[in-house]
Amino acid sequence: MVFGLLSERFLVECMNAQLGDVEMVPQLSKRATRYSAEMVKLLLIMDRTPSSNWASLSTMLTQLLKCIESNIEAATDVLPDPVLLCRVIWKCFDPKGVMGVHRKALDVLQRLCLCVGTSALVRQMPLLLVGVLELLPQCSIQVKCELLHFVEVHMLRTLPPGVVAVELPGILSAILGGLEEKDTTEVYRSTLKIMEALHTILRNAETMISVNSNPIEEVNDNRHEKEVPLGNSSEGGGEVILYSALWLTLKNCPSLRACVLLYLKMRLCGGVSQAHSVGHGSVLAESEGLEKEKKTSAS
Repeated sequence: MVFGLLSERFLVECMNAQLGDVEMVPQLSKRATRYSAEMVKLLLIMDRTPSSNWASLSTMLTQLLKCIESNIEAATDVLPDPVLLCRVIWKCFDPKGVMGVHRKALDVLQRLCLCVGTSALVRQMPLLLVGVLELLPQCSIQVKCELLHFVEVHMLRTLPPGVVAVELPGILSAILGGLEEKDTTEVYRSTLKIMEALHTILRNAETMISVNSNPIEEVNDNRHEKEVPLGNSSEGGGEVILYSALWLTLKNCPSLRACVLLYLKMRLCGGVSQAHSVGHGSVLAESEGLEKEKKTSAS
């Protein structure tokens, strides 16, 4: 009997020791669990709602936003059913939909980005931003300004430069159409601002990415992968990636060729004018130096 008690005590101690070595998985709080269940319930209803029923989708998006805003702390801890959430956001970003649904869906997405973080959101829903980029060239002007702001704030300023470089073809095809607007419009100015931000991001990046299709290599029929450095260099550094993506857009997107050519022309004209001003300054300085030498020799 004593041996049995000792054996039982020994087993209990061993089990306690093993349990102590195992990392405990953090459990969600009751509030987070309740928030997740409520969100999934709303998302399931929206998933079953036809895209043509924009009134119901608009109402459900309002409830979704209220649910997030009333559970801010829980929303930062858990992302309810990422696959279902991504599918619902895609449905609401349908280009055939109405502006009100697009705008409310963007409000929900922005709120989630602020709560969860854009990087964490994209990590759990990699295809989420594709819906944003697909809607951008086809939505109304009012929503387009807000979407461009979202791209600038929640994509370019938040995501790592390597991720931005990989997404360049999608970003360019989504935003370059803004150059078709008048140069006094907000869409036109926002498009140029994003393009300049892309130059800055890729110029200052310090990473390496693998590029499958380099336009120069395609001309030479060389389709092997090549690592292109994203960083400062005498050959332009990471901007090579941007110009490669512009070249591919020019080649593969007939509807955007005018926009790409216009942007390249603007870049070239800016470079020429800058070089001209520098050259003019150097010539002026040289002439002033010669005049000083003449005055010195005359005196």
